[in-house]
Amino acid sequence: MKKFRVPVTHYETGEFNRFLYETLENGIFMFNECMRDFPRELVIGKEEQFIERYDKKGKEIYENDICKIRFDIDKVEDYIFASLTEKEIRTCERVFVVESPLFNNQPELNADIIEIIGNIHENPELLND
Repeated sequence: MKKFRVPVTHYETGEFNRFLYETLENGIFMFNECMRDFPRELVIGKEEQFIERYDKKGKEIYENDICKIRFDIDKVEDYIFASLTEKEIRTCERVFVVESPLFNNQPELNADIIEIIGNIHENPELLND
């Protein structure tokens, strides 16, 4: 069973309203809310998959979450530094958006160094830094 969330926005303003959570069971999406009573002025967006990882506080990490990663310099393998800028190496901190469930294939990114600080729907300003 795979887990997903979908962002819900207002039809006219495009403003974020909330997330709906769903699961994929036997090829059918099962929403956690009754869609019969769903307000017409709201629009359901594209599914974002749970990447089967949790952050250091135990929160589920989904695609389009904005995460902060903080490295303990003594525990980081040399090959990780290839993708970091000089500033990020000095500060040992990086903010990024989870763009794919394939993120789960990154064994060096474990829960004790990742913290969800928002998502692109509710906190787009976090990407401006």
